[in-house]
Amino acid sequence: MFHRLTKVEPLARGLEELQAVAWITGRRRDQSTVRAQTPIFELDKKQRLKVNPLAN
Repeated sequence: MFHRLTKVEPLARGLEELQAVAWITGRRRDQSTVRAQTPIFELDKKQRLKVNPLAN
């Protein structure tokens, strides 16, 4: 619940208000086994380009 209130909801609201077509994350592959296959470029659920430049 905490992360939803402090990270997820504000980011979603900001992307919608700005009508963003792309955004940049700080996700890295070494952060967890779930993120081990993080691509450099992907599409989010709303089909916006999501760039993970630190993935490598």
